[in-house]
Amino acid sequence: MRTVIATIGLILMAMVGLGCKGQLIDFGLDQTPPEEKIVVNTMAEWRVAPQRTGNVYTTAHAVENRVDKVVFRVNQTGSRVAWELPLGQVIDINQYPILTLKYRSSSPGFYDVWSLYGNNVGSTDYKKGFYIFNAMDLIADGEVHTLSRDLRELHDDGFIDMLVVGYRNNSVSPADLEIFELSLSPATVEQGASFPIPAYVADDMVEVKIVDSQGMPIEGARVTVDVALANFAQYAYTGKDGIAKVAAYSLGMREKAKHTLQIQKGEYVDAFVKDVRTIEVGDDGLQTVMLVRSGNLSFDVMDKATGEELSDVSVHVEVLYEDDVPKLPYELKQDWFYMTVVPEQDHHEIAFPVPSEFVKEARVYLYDDRYNTVPHNGRDVYHNKVEGGYKPYAVLSEAELHPGMVVVDGKTTNGGHVTVELDGGSCIEGVVTDWEGNPVEGARVSLYNGFCPWYPRTVTDQDGYYRLYGLDKSEPDYRVINISHDDFAPTYVDLREMKVEEITAEKYDVALGKAHTVRGIVLDDEGMPMVGAKVELDNWSKIEPTKDNQKHHICGTSIGVLNFKTKTDENGGFEFNNVSEDEYFRFGVHHSDYQSIAPILKAQDEAYVLTLYSDLKITGEVIEKGTGKAITDYKVGKGIGWEGHDRMHWQFRDRGIKKDGHEFKVVYRDTYPKMGIKIEAPGYKPGQSRIVKDGEHGVHVVIELEKGDMFSGKVVDWHGEAVKDVSVIRVDKGTQAHLGKPSFNHDKMSVKTDEAGRFAFTDTGEDFAVFATSNAGYAIAKMDEVKAGQGKEIRLNPWAEAKVKVLMDGKPLIGHLVSFDMNANYTDHDQRSYTSIRNGVLETTDEQGYVEFKALPTGKGKIRCFAKQDEGDNSLNMMFEMQVELKAGMNEFDFAYSGSRAIGRITHPDLDELPEAWQNGPMNHVIIRSKVNEEGLQPPLPKGWEDMEQDERTKWWEAFQKSDAHKAWEAKRKAAYQDVVSRQVKLEKDGRFEVYGLPADAYILQVSIYEQKEGNRYEQAASLHAQFEIKEDGGDRIDLGEFEVQVMQHVELMQKAPEFEVADLRDPEKVIRLEDYRGKWLLLDFWATWCGPCVAETPNVKAAYEALKDEGVGFEVLALSLDAKREQPLKYVEKHELPYAQGFLGDWNKDTVTKKYSVQGIPAMFLIDPEGRIVAKDLRGPEMVDVIREKMKADEK
Repeated sequence: MRTVIATIGLILMAMVGLGCKGQLIDFGLDQTPPEEKIVVNTMAEWRVAPQRTGNVYTTAHAVENRVDKVVFRVNQTGSRVAWELPLGQVIDINQYPILTLKYRSSSPGFYDVWSLYGNNVGSTDYKKGFYIFNAMDLIADGEVHTLSRDLRELHDDGFIDMLVVGYRNNSVSPADLEIFELSLSPATVEQGASFPIPAYVADDMVEVKIVDSQGMPIEGARVTVDVALANFAQYAYTGKDGIAKVAAYSLGMREKAKHTLQIQKGEYVDAFVKDVRTIEVGDDGLQTVMLVRSGNLSFDVMDKATGEELSDVSVHVEVLYEDDVPKLPYELKQDWFYMTVVPEQDHHEIAFPVPSEFVKEARVYLYDDRYNTVPHNGRDVYHNKVEGGYKPYAVLSEAELHPGMVVVDGKTTNGGHVTVELDGGSCIEGVVTDWEGNPVEGARVSLYNGFCPWYPRTVTDQDGYYRLYGLDKSEPDYRVINISHDDFAPTYVDLREMKVEEITAEKYDVALGKAHTVRGIVLDDEGMPMVGAKVELDNWSKIEPTKDNQKHHICGTSIGVLNFKTKTDENGGFEFNNVSEDEYFRFGVHHSDYQSIAPILKAQDEAYVLTLYSDLKITGEVIEKGTGKAITDYKVGKGIGWEGHDRMHWQFRDRGIKKDGHEFKVVYRDTYPKMGIKIEAPGYKPGQSRIVKDGEHGVHVVIELEKGDMFSGKVVDWHGEAVKDVSVIRVDKGTQAHLGKPSFNHDKMSVKTDEAGRFAFTDTGEDFAVFATSNAGYAIAKMDEVKAGQGKEIRLNPWAEAKVKVLMDGKPLIGHLVSFDMNANYTDHDQRSYTSIRNGVLETTDEQGYVEFKALPTGKGKIRCFAKQDEGDNSLNMMFEMQVELKAGMNEFDFAYSGSRAIGRITHPDLDELPEAWQNGPMNHVIIRSKVNEEGLQPPLPKGWEDMEQDERTKWWEAFQKSDAHKAWEAKRKAAYQDVVSRQVKLEKDGRFEVYGLPADAYILQVSIYEQKEGNRYEQAASLHAQFEIKEDGGDRIDLGEFEVQVMQHVELMQKAPEFEVADLRDPEKVIRLEDYRGKWLLLDFWATWCGPCVAETPNVKAAYEALKDEGVGFEVLALSLDAKREQPLKYVEKHELPYAQGFLGDWNKDTVTKKYSVQGIPAMFLIDPEGRIVAKDLRGPEMVDVIREKMKADEK
């Protein structure tokens, strides 16, 4: 019989009948293998999920249930909302794996996102769910589509009991999602189904007493257990004694009796208790919850110029509470969000509830992008940071939160009401016409500011006029006005180089040109037309197409936003009839089960032919080597790698992997330069497939495994008792594992201990460490211990926990990242590999400066506090640290700093303030570290090292690494560096920085600033290498002074080569000038003897010189050495008889020529023509001769 979830009958039972009596609903679940699919009823009640819904614009949405469908609608631009539906049972997705969604979407906007999400009600952490369908899956074209997904490929723990529909609206017009069918289809036992169905069953009765702040019982309060179950949630009302008894379900996946509790009563703030067990018992032996009274706020928000009352203004009420708020089993919310509503005539004013007890004050903030408004966090909805702080529009006392006439400070006022007049905000405006000057009505005008979902947009009126509010002040690179219309060619206005005040001072009138056509055909990899492929015209391309940029969108190579969409017809054809004639555009082409492409196209008469290749699938078999016997007990690792790197990265996860006996299939949704398969099976050595290259298809591999030894052991706790279900992870040499985050270790081979605490995995024959972790504790067996035969019995250490209050100068630090670095962390490294097991967890301090950590290793270590991060800043700039010793169990202490701070300033030679990208760029480094005396720390190089060839040096070094002398040298270096103080500091806009707790010593300040260029490429913009000293008794505030950076002069092709003078390597008295080579071809080579690639290029440079020196007007080479001392390159030049000119630059940190040429790595070569222009860069290899000769011949023509 067909199973239907959330039917009307069940809704009525839950809401009216049995729920109030404290009885349980009998779902009547079939405990036998199912024959029909589970279908979600279209009349089921989807509720807004507050944990998933944004604080801004959360009211303009609705759900409409119909007999044949359920309709989700969002009307307000910028809405972020989610609706959740509990399924009424815990569904094993191995039993019901196939989810089917039949839908229609009309979402018109760019980056509108509809998504379907799976979750477990038993989890209060909503981040533990998983996406089933997302923006790439759901097509918003107004047509009906059906999607299916095997949930086993997405979810690891195999259970689901809630579905969530999420949406983010970025469009001017409303967005709809209609769901006609949402179902789960069964699998057979052979396909991995398990029975019976885990159903909700009866749990303990929940009995609570509800009282007010005076301890008096509250009658008529609704008490709901597990409110997330919606229609299936059980509830009851309190009697005169304030007591309610509610029956509850055991939720299958939850611990027994761990239930949420919601308490609702008019005139009181809703209370949400996350765990009933945390409610304290009163003197009468009953668990008692106190409710806080609420008052009501109403608003009149007016346009100051017109007097018009405004609706849809976002209101944020921040409530600050008194210090004597009683201890409550629930969180008393500080932030309350509403939107203003203009009531119809003769209707009562709409009021919003806020707490009115224990309130110190309530601050009211408003936001509307048409007006000069700023919300309380100091940034507007576009994330523009507001300089000089912010002020609320109103500050109300507790008395003023109560409706009616009240007396405050001797004055009578109308409580619970706020009246505000708003000034109009700054805007961008202009007129859109056609090429003949006629106004264009209905043109779409938007201000693209990156990926912000609320970017301003509008349409032109009948006079072609438009006005855009909400200018983004924080992202100058994204200030682009996009103008488009279905009947005209689109265009854009680039405002990125202008300041805000300059932009708003101008009007931007735009003329749209005649529309032209781009048409094409989409084929699959077998040359057949693809029907229904999604084709998007995304934006304007700043680069022309090449064979390398047609597959993926390279960051920084496009501008603006268009987002025209269509689908291919039955012949695979598509066309866009509204593009300009001579511009290139970036497109996107997508189809399920195929890899997307992002071609660059422009209007032309011929149709483009585009090919989509199916997802890369690797099929294979696992057999025993020599016998051909099928092996069915194994794990599959997906490998990815990059060109130029030998090492592959392996992931042992089930996602994208299907196994059927000894056969398997691996699907790569995204491809990489290198891919491959690794197989591990008990009793066998690991096996690996050949490397599969991007572009290969239909790959089948047979992996033969050799018999191998097993590494086995036992895990016990600190009492010597065996521990079950411990994750034991093999940490191979050269890899890293994480102590506090076992989920980060999916690229490692791991097994679980059995009832006797035993475990076993394959001994690879290579060095490895062993890491064991569970809720009970952790243990590490180091590589040396494993090699010595230890690690067979692993004894767990109990975890430590920490609750820390972080203070500076006696005040709590709010919103700062804090980490622990414990000595229990394990690191083992040599020159070629780095093996570690570390606790790399970061937590953020709360509003009181507290931070809590779970699962920390015990023992000694350091706790560190980092500078507060700005929006988009991911850098970790340590402020101060403290030695700690953690014991098993909870550790509570203050982490306080009240020491010295050193203050300095980085300056730009030409600017008063540093460019914004310099302050928090992802590649920037401003590091202060104590100076180490390097004398005696160099490796004991053999005599004649300078005369050795590169291969001789490599052989000596490999032998040295295996010697006792190397261990002694490593120990000496480690001792010298172990007490080094190092700080990465954060730059303010004016270049100032602060660094805390520097002991007296000599220090090095190293600055490297990078700027992002097209193609997601970074170039160094400035650098600095300076020294300073901190003296004893320098005081609490130490002024380091100013340090001016050297700005890199970026060189581009066809640019004049920067002039310089340099000392001759052979004759220090002689000066070599670049201008001396004018009229000839010159190869400029930055190099050093310590640079292996530089030495490898020497024969190629010498060959180019010998071959080309007498051609044309002449060819010369000038090599510029960056060795620290002159003797080393001089010996090298003489030994290898290098006939061309040699200059000596010396220490790279002090040199200025490399700055002029923006040399960030060597070898760096520049070809300069007879007129002094740079015509080629980065020349390498034997083909260097041909490239230079070609340039010389082209110049002669």
